[in-house]
Amino acid sequence: MIYIFNSTRDAIRAEGILRKTDLKFRVVPVPKNISAECGMAIETEMILETDTALDRGGIAYKKHER
Repeated sequence: MIYIFNSTRDAIRAEGILRKTDLKFRVVPVPKNISAECGMAIETEMILETDTALDRGGIAYKKHER
């Protein structure tokens, strides 16, 4: 799953939140077929856990299938 954000600031905040967890993820460029304000995205297979962490952190995001 690819998580995209409204701004680079939100993407960096999301990365910081996820680094404090045991979740496996990686920061990737937003795929060309996905339109986003921010060029950074997060890719992970741990969808429910990532949703929970980002929701608790107050980060707005959209999810897209890879």
